[in-house]
Amino acid sequence: MATVPDALLLAISSPYARRGVLWDAYRLHYGREVDGILVWQAPTRVMNPSVDERVVTEVYAQDESAAAAEFGAEFRKHIESFVAREAVTAVVVSGRRELKPMSGVVYRAFVDPSGGSQDAMTLAVAHLDDGKVIVDAVRECRPPFSPASVVSEFAVLLSEYRITCVTGDRYAGEWPRERFREHGIGYVVAEQSKGELYASLLAKD
Repeated sequence: MATVPDALLLAISSPYARRGVLWDAYRLHYGREVDGILVWQAPTRVMNPSVDERVVTEVYAQDESAAAAEFGAEFRKHIESFVAREAVTAVVVSGRRELKPMSGVVYRAFVDPSGGSQDAMTLAVAHLDDGKVIVDAVRECRPPFSPASVVSEFAVLLSEYRITCVTGDRYAGEWPRERFREHGIGYVVAEQSKGELYASLLAKD
């Protein structure tokens, strides 16, 4: 298309979850008239009035969520994991990626280890401010990766926030403790399971 003057790309799809290429296009360009990209969202019978309304009504009666996506052009919300996107967006400062370490602040960190072949390994640094938890920094390393190398990278970040002890789950026995210990950082096993941690977070809403 770069070699064809005034080339036009058209893409048509039924929406699914609020993630991926379609959602990114919608999020970035829908309702904006200045970026040269037009994104429109319309139900089936607006785009094609010849579709029998009874067909649409019957599908809504059978599976409202599926029908809303297929015939209503609505992104599905029920398949979003853990918490809704709106709940996360509501507590995120737009444009802020990270908060630098501040003097006089006590930081805590939680790590979710991984062996490097299947799941991502993640780390979050946070502090309390007037009873509210402020997440200062987040790191994610997606597989494949060397667990030892990621622990080394995480250790550097932890040291920047003056953190000498990180909390994590019971994953893989002793290796997280041993790897972090090599960098002078203690590893404390969380008393709650991952499911219990998620549940307690949601309960505080």
